Amino acid sequence: MAIVQITVGIMITFGVFMIFTAIFQWLWNITIPKVFDNARQIGFWAAFRLLLIAGFPFFMLLISGLLSSALTVGFSQ
Repeated sequence: MAIVQITVGIMITFGVFMIFTAIFQWLWNITIPKVFDNARQIGFWAAFRLLLIAGFPFFMLLISGLLSSALTVGFSQ
C-alpha cells in the first residue's frame, strides 16, 4: 500500500513539474524576446533545464536544513 502511495506521489509531482515547465516556457516566450532584442524563444526542454538550474541552490538549502534539523533532534534526545 505504501509503495502505491509513493508511486502516485512521484507521478503527481512529476506531472505538476511538467505543467510548471510548460507555463514557464510560455511566459518566457511571450516576455523575454520583447524585453531583450537579441533573446530567442526557448523550447520545453530548455525551460525544464533552466528550472532545474534555478532550483538547484534552493534544493541544496532545503536538504542542508533538513539534515541539520535531523542532527539537532538526534543529538537532543
